[in-house]
Amino acid sequence: TDGLDFYRRFIAEAPAFLQPDARLVAEFGDGQEIALAGLFAAPGWSLEAIEKDLSGRARFMVARCV
Repeated sequence: TDGLDFYRRFIAEAPAFLQPDARLVAEFGDGQEIALAGLFAAPGWSLEAIEKDLSGRARFMVARCV
């Protein structure tokens, strides 16, 4: 219902397929940055940045698989 099911599954499953220090850059919906920051606080991940789009809205994130 919050549009973040993909990220929940990705956070849980992707580390098995990624090299250590691999980085993920992903776009997200308007207003989802706080929820995503919480999700990427999970073990095995480090949220490195939340970046804004050209209109100044938080729009994509950079996370590292640790």
